[in-house]
Amino acid sequence: MIFALRKKNKIIEQKVILLGKIISRLDILKFFSQLAWENKLIHNDKYIELSEKLEEIGRMLGGWRKGLLEKKTPAKVTGEKQ
Repeated sequence: MIFALRKKNKIIEQKVILLGKIISRLDILKFFSQLAWENKLIHNDKYIELSEKLEEIGRMLGGWRKGLLEKKTPAKVTGEKQ
């Protein structure tokens, strides 16, 4: 039982690390898309559409990561001794 919990936590930890890397790359993509827009390489309409989609993806990834972190560290049960 303990081994299964450790393995599950390890998998969750790996997912959290991977999601962190994905979120970082998404931030880089947002930066370069803004840079392209500022240099008039992307039209306003396309930039707005792209940035909205990237923001939505960021919210989804952040929520997924937050959910995994909550699974990894469950809330304490009241009355339980440590």
